[in-house]
Amino acid sequence: SLIIDGYHRTESEINKRHKVKEIFYGGILNYSIQRFLSIGISYYRSGFNYPFEASSVYDISGNSFNCYSLAYKINFENIYFSGEITRNNSLASINSLQLKITNDISTVISIRNYPEDFFPLHSSGFAESQTKNEFGIYTGINFKTKFGSFNFFIDQYKFPGATYYNPLPSKGREFYLNYEVKPIKKLLLTLR
Repeated sequence: SLIIDGYHRTESEINKRHKVKEIFYGGILNYSIQRFLSIGISYYRSGFNYPFEASSVYDISGNSFNCYSLAYKINFENIYFSGEITRNNSLASINSLQLKITNDISTVISIRNYPEDFFPLHSSGFAESQTKNEFGIYTGINFKTKFGSFNFFIDQYKFPGATYYNPLPSKGREFYLNYEVKPIKKLLLTLR
């Protein structure tokens, strides 16, 4: 396991310093057509002086890891698509659509799929928990009225495999409502 807490208070903690060494290299290539389209590919390789040993079926093992990624952005006047597809041990993705309906109303939908055996070694994506073992759909809307501004989202997600807290597949939902109004110049009221 990696010691990532940063504490060096005791002799035991001091002895754990600088035990694991990593060699990391990679690169990104981006191509853009004005503000309409942007495509990027990336690659990195990460190698460690000690191998990881798996303690369960979906844990990583070994001491060298490769990651490939394809990201895109497509921008029409009021429509914006974006997403990323990543491959390391398995294929993971997140794709989003943002739509500006009027100057006062906009909406977003985002779909994410992170398999159980996906391991984000150097990243943390949009997720309910870890960026693995999760499928989710996030939907949000923002609208402004003369009575104030409303933001609402619902995030529906499921964990196809066991999690740290639950040995069986599980699912859940989050709802969020935010209302803001400025009745006078220097006063902002927020209700969540």
